[in-house]
Amino acid sequence: QMLKQWGVFASNEVDQSDIAIASLVVGSPLGLPYEESFNAGAAQNFVWTSQQGVSIASDASSDNDNGCATFNGKLSNALLGLSKIAFPNADHPILSFAHKANKDSKATLKVYAYCPDGSRRLLKEIDYNAGNAADEWRTEKIDLVGLKSQRYVSIQFVYDGRQDVDRVCVDA
Repeated sequence: QMLKQWGVFASNEVDQSDIAIASLVVGSPLGLPYEESFNAGAAQNFVWTSQQGVSIASDASSDNDNGCATFNGKLSNALLGLSKIAFPNADHPILSFAHKANKDSKATLKVYAYCPDGSRRLLKEIDYNAGNAADEWRTEKIDLVGLKSQRYVSIQFVYDGRQDVDRVCVDA
């Protein structure tokens, strides 16, 4: 899989618009089992980001493999997208991931499923300002049965936090 991007603008004899960027993940979806643990600070599958502020780090992990995805507070609405995944024959698909935020974090982390029809469904919102920030790993399990009819989904993590203050980590 890969991320393709197109730039589009409009122009006429009077003026020209700014360039708008459209992105699309192309390639066949992966099947189950799917796992991304960012082992040794590297992605094992295709992952993509929309902005600066997301990195693959080797200084933290929930599973002792020295790797996780890190949102470091550089920009709001930073996005980490995972590979397209298909699971039509799974009886009860579950998204399971670990996460943590620094102790005084005011960040939020939203988990979406991006579907082939262009819709983005909110699966979970974690508000670290509501007492969920303890600088310790927590595990989330999200039921994906309602998405079995989709040809594929791409899981997206969207971060909103304070610049150079909040840090949120995500791992398998």
